[in-house]
Formats: sequence, structure tokens, C-alpha cells
Amino acid sequence: MEGNLHILEQLIDCVVEMELPIISLSLKKQKVKSFCMKKYGNTIKIDPYLIAFPYITYCFNYYVKSKNSNGIIFLDEQSSLISNIDSVMNGLKSISCKKMEEIKVTNIIEKALFLKSSHSNFVQIADLCNFYINRFETEVFSNKHSKNIRTEHVRQMYQKLKPLIVADMKKPSEPGEIIDFFDSNIDVLAK
Repeated sequence: MEGNLHILEQLIDCVVEMELPIISLSLKKQKVKSFCMKKYGNTIKIDPYLIAFPYITYCFNYYVKSKNSNGIIFLDEQSSLISNIDSVMNGLKSISCKKMEEIKVTNIIEKALFLKSSHSNFVQIADLCNFYINRFETEVFSNKHSKNIRTEHVRQMYQKLKPLIVADMKKPSEPGEIIDFFDSNIDVLAK
């Protein structure tokens, strides 16, 4: 096991050495589902992924725009969501209304690209970073006193990644903020 952890640490060290910025948005699916049930009842079912995607896209666009740059989104292939994600992206790119201009996607080139993670180093790197951030937030942070080897490893990897996590992004504190963003922009997102 220690050999595997050492290999993973070397991969994290590569991410740190390249100074790859990380835009991280943690979303507890069960909280979003509960919130949707309260807000919409059980007549409408919205995948939490589809609710979070426009928000994280907005944040990513804001980030690359602030750097006078452009970006591209690579997603782990989820064939059931491709057409919905394409529609959301097209809606965000084609905003022409002045009052909604703030959320218009201007600096993300192409549409979101879906790749099998086993065929894409980009997605595998993102998966690795996501793994450590998620594990830290769900297991280590909530169980601060655990000292087993895996917990310590996750804690150390998270501490290495933490400086790369983009801090000036508006992160929602509650799932309701993402739902409100979705609701407020439903005209664009539901096309």
C-alpha cells in the first residue's frame, strides 16, 4: 500500500510543480436533491450535475477571463448528459440580453468535451485532485483526530493541493445558492 501512496504523491507533486490552478466546487448530491424536492416537489427531477455545471462553468469563465486567457472544459464521459450539457453551454454562450451579460460564457472555447478518463491525462489529473479534495472534505475534515496511514496521506496531499485551489471564486455556502443561480437563469439554461 505504501508503494501506491508514494506513486500518488509523486503525481500530486507534478500537479504542484506545474502550478495547475484548481477550481473546486463541492456539492453534496443528497442536499441538492432534498432542496429540489422542497422547491419543486417530486414532479420535476433535475440531475445535481446539471444544476452544478452552469455554476462551475460561470466560475471557470470568470477565472480565465480575469487572467486574460481562454479555457476549455474536459468532462468525464457521461453519455446520458451530453445533449443537456451541450444545450446549457450553447445557452450560456449565446446570451444577448444586457441584464444577463454577467453570466455569458465568453472565454471558454469550443463546447465541453467529453472524454473517457482512461483515455485522457487531463481528466485523470482532475480526477486525482478531485479525489483528494473530496476525501479531505468528507472524511478527514469531519474526522480530524484519525491518524491512520490513509487519512494522513489524504491530509498531506490536500495540504499540497490547497494553495492551488482558486480562492477568489465565489463559492456557494449552501446548495440553495446554486439552485438560485439555476432558477435565476432558467431562461438561458432550459433552452
